[in-house]
Amino acid sequence: MGSFFLKILIYVGFIFLQSVNSKMMFILLFAILNILQGLSSSSFRTAVYSALTTMYPDNVNFAVSCFETSSGIGFSFGPAIGSMLYTYGGYEFPLYNFLALICLMLFMATTLIPAYLNYSPVETGGETHVSYFELLKNKRIFFA
Repeated sequence: MGSFFLKILIYVGFIFLQSVNSKMMFILLFAILNILQGLSSSSFRTAVYSALTTMYPDNVNFAVSCFETSSGIGFSFGPAIGSMLYTYGGYEFPLYNFLALICLMLFMATTLIPAYLNYSPVETGGETHVSYFELLKNKRIFFA
């Protein structure tokens, strides 16, 4: 959910970015917003993969392929939709529309995603320490 809130703040930041008069401040804020956008997108994708493997342990490949397909469709049609919105409404219009879409997705995520995904199904008596090198030996983790 945090990545959705961060995306909302990023879109609001992009909307207000047009009112910045200083070129240096514009470039700095634009770079910060893009870095935050990358962080929110990567945290969202990581959470989705984790949720898919937990919710569909018998059909992980199918669930992940559906997610990847929908992402590919979004990456394909997103620029065209954004361009049409820009043509009809100017700079702010696509941002307002995508902001509304993200708010809708946040509402859907809070109501449709099961609460049990916030808790680990494995109960251990002690702590387990795993190094990053050991994690990268797993081909699925390395690929992700």
